[in-house]
Amino acid sequence: FYGVNFYNPTTVTAAPEGSPIPFERVPTPGAPVTGFGEEWPIVPEALTELLVGMKQQFGEALPPIIISENGAAFPDDLLDGEVDDPDRIDYLDGHIRAVGDAIEAGVPVEEYTAWSLTDNFEWSEGFGQRFGLVYVDYETGERTAESSYRWYRALIAEARTGALPPAAPQAPRCQGRPERRAAAGSRRSPLPGSSSGPRSSPRSSCCCPCSSMGSS
Repeated sequence: FYGVNFYNPTTVTAAPEGSPIPFERVPTPGAPVTGFGEEWPIVPEALTELLVGMKQQFGEALPPIIISENGAAFPDDLLDGEVDDPDRIDYLDGHIRAVGDAIEAGVPVEEYTAWSLTDNFEWSEGFGQRFGLVYVDYETGERTAESSYRWYRALIAEARTGALPPAAPQAPRCQGRPERRAAAGSRRSPLPGSSSGPRSSPRSSCCCPCSSMGSS
C-alpha cells in the first residue's frame, strides 16, 4: 500500500531576491484555516486533486492507498464537562467526502485514519495544539469524548449498515482565533455515489498511540 498523510495544501509564490530557497509560502486566498493559522488552510478538494493526480500519473502501477493521517487542530474548550468542536466535524466531513470523490474517480483508497483519537504531544508544538477527538486534561489525565468523537463513531457504525447518521450542524470554520463559535445551519448530505449512504467507502479508523476505531 501507499500511505498518504494529508492535512492541508501549501500555496507558494516566487521568493524574493537573495532568498536561500526558490519559493515563499503565502496564505491560500479565501481559505479558512485551522488553529495553526494561515499556513494550515482548509481545502478538502485539494486531497481529491492529489489522489486523482496520483491515479492519473501512475495508473495501474499505483498500489492501494491508505490515508494514514488526516485531521485538524482547533482551540477546544472544556465547558461544563463537554467539548463541542463543530469546526473539527466540518473538517473531517469535508475530507472524508473528498476521499469519496477520489474513490468515485477510480482511486484505490482502502482506508482512512483520522488524526487523532486523543490530544497528544505534537512535536515542536508540544501540548499547545489539540487534534484529538477526545479532549485530554493534561493536569489530571482525564479524558472527555468530544462531539466530533460521537459524530465519527456514528459515521463508522452507520456506514457499516449502508446508512449515514443525521446531518450534524455546521459552524463557521476557525480563523485562528480562540473564541467559541456557534453552529450555523447544516449542509451535510450522503457521501458521493449514494442517496442513502456510501456506495464505496474506505475503512475508517482513528489514530493514536494506544487505541483505534477501525472497521474490518
